[in-house]
Amino acid sequence: MRKYNSRALPLQGLKRSVLTGSHLLISVCLKERTEAFTQKILLQQKETERRAAEHQSKIDALTGLGNRFLLEENLAAHLEYAIARQEKICLAIIDIDHFKTHNDLYGHMHGDHCLRLTASVLKSCVGKAGSVYRFGGDEFLVLLNITDYDSVRDIAENIKQHFNLDESEDITDSGLTVTLSQGYAICRTDADSRKDILISKADKALYAVKNSGRNNYLIFEED
Repeated sequence: MRKYNSRALPLQGLKRSVLTGSHLLISVCLKERTEAFTQKILLQQKETERRAAEHQSKIDALTGLGNRFLLEENLAAHLEYAIARQEKICLAIIDIDHFKTHNDLYGHMHGDHCLRLTASVLKSCVGKAGSVYRFGGDEFLVLLNITDYDSVRDIAENIKQHFNLDESEDITDSGLTVTLSQGYAICRTDADSRKDILISKADKALYAVKNSGRNNYLIFEED
């Protein structure tokens, strides 16, 4: 007859109970960690989507340049930086001469083409010396990192000559000449400096160019 150890049975049952409890605990921990990781991924995705939407809201859909929202943000930061270091600041307002004629004679698609190509040229000519924004309509604003007169003049002249060179691309596809008027302001900064005043000075320089025949630039510089 086979004999059983009655004392061993409760111990074996205890082991099985401990193992089962451990497995449940591990399973619960893994589930919680998985859920936490999934939640983290979802939050990261939402944050990425939010940032992308915020970025897109500051980009002009037609030209791909920064719009007025991004300009306001960057100009405020640029001005604050200049004031803190008692440095000058330089910006320009540039528009397409007789843009209404482009639209009236050849249609809005042609006008859009002029805007896109002008934006591309400005970005290329300005390069790392600053940033270009669509200010509204056919106006562009350039925020420059340089403030010495000769360097600013070189950029303005480069932009002008790009459109005046005979071998340059016919950006209008119509034979209608595209020229630009450019107004620059190099201003001192202090605690009283304001964005609207800086823009107003560049705007006055622009309209001085337009009133004197267009297709040129004027650089206003404070001593």
